[in-house]
Amino acid sequence: MSAVEKEITRAETQRRSGWEERKAKYLWQQITTPSSSSRKIGLENLESFMGRFIESEAQFEGNGVAFEQGDILYGKLRPYLAKVWVAEFAGNAVGDFFVYRLNGGIDAHYMQYYMLSSQFTANANASTYGARMPRVSAEYMANCPIPFPPLPEQKAIVAYLDAETGRIDKAIAEEEKMIALLQERREIVINEAVGGGEDFNAEAQRRRGWEWRRLKTLATCNDEVLPESTSDFARIEYIEISDVDESRGIFNSTFHVFKDAPSRARRITREGDVIISTVRTYLKAIATIEREGLVVSTGFAVLRARSCILPRFLAYAVKSAEFKDKVVRHSTGTSYPAINTSDLMCLSVPLPPLHEQEEIVKRLDCETGKIDRAIEVKRRQIELLRERRQIVIDEAVTGKVKVV
Repeated sequence: MSAVEKEITRAETQRRSGWEERKAKYLWQQITTPSSSSRKIGLENLESFMGRFIESEAQFEGNGVAFEQGDILYGKLRPYLAKVWVAEFAGNAVGDFFVYRLNGGIDAHYMQYYMLSSQFTANANASTYGARMPRVSAEYMANCPIPFPPLPEQKAIVAYLDAETGRIDKAIAEEEKMIALLQERREIVINEAVGGGEDFNAEAQRRRGWEWRRLKTLATCNDEVLPESTSDFARIEYIEISDVDESRGIFNSTFHVFKDAPSRARRITREGDVIISTVRTYLKAIATIEREGLVVSTGFAVLRARSCILPRFLAYAVKSAEFKDKVVRHSTGTSYPAINTSDLMCLSVPLPPLHEQEEIVKRLDCETGKIDRAIEVKRRQIELLRERRQIVIDEAVTGKVKVV
């Protein structure tokens, strides 16, 4: 059966079941009232596809739209679609949000689940405009058709989905807890191997021939950037801070022509370089570059090891808890706390002799590799659970599964 035939069948099933379909503008009012509330939230406070609010330490600048408890907030920026939240308090929606206040006859949580459905997200994604920061338009949102059953059935669907997704969410939380424990174990292994504490182990390290050296004596930083003369149509493979994880390394990249690439896509890397996020929120975005041709965000410092230190040992040294603590202490700013390059390069790391660096790297590659593989198994389990969660939502809000 084709996609069109499936849609016709779905619509006919809903019609026979007493479902209606109306354009969204007849179901809600878009709120545009400016806010001066100090209770500000941004896109990072909403968890994609989960409909949950996440507390963060970020302090957002400027003001946005006033929202009240019970309003629906929808993230309109394409990389962050499927961020939908029924407000649990009144506040100030800063940035790329639509704020909607529902008319009578529509349950807010039913609408939230529908806006989290695969079909709604796919359609919204297809409607976006703009090259650098694509967004969903207010006109599209106003005119998109929303199918819905009678209010009692909406409430029954919400109760069903709350129960079903609640069970899945509990299983996801258990897997995430196991990942956190594995990551903690990984950090302990690295800390023990690369020296532990500068003061506590200083004498023992000196006896072993170790030194504590400032980063600027061990590596250069940000040696190469894309020149302004780069052709508008030059193709680049770009790495954003969110594309890097301490255990997985670089797990994602995007391709752009230069004229349409994010303005942050400027730093050129070479094989063997170590990239480390200078933004406090993404401290674990650290990786060794394993192939040529990657361009990374200006949110990274690109370290190129000198002859006295192995690139992979350098990577392990900056992954240590002690080094990351130093980065935190030297970070400045409120809305986007970060460490500047000069301060970063003045931080110290332990430096053993080269032959010992080789032994440490070999041992850590083996030990952390086992942990990383275990973490990947857990991540795959979470992916499967999230896929199941999405299927449950999709089936309920399209009437495919009857809950009453």
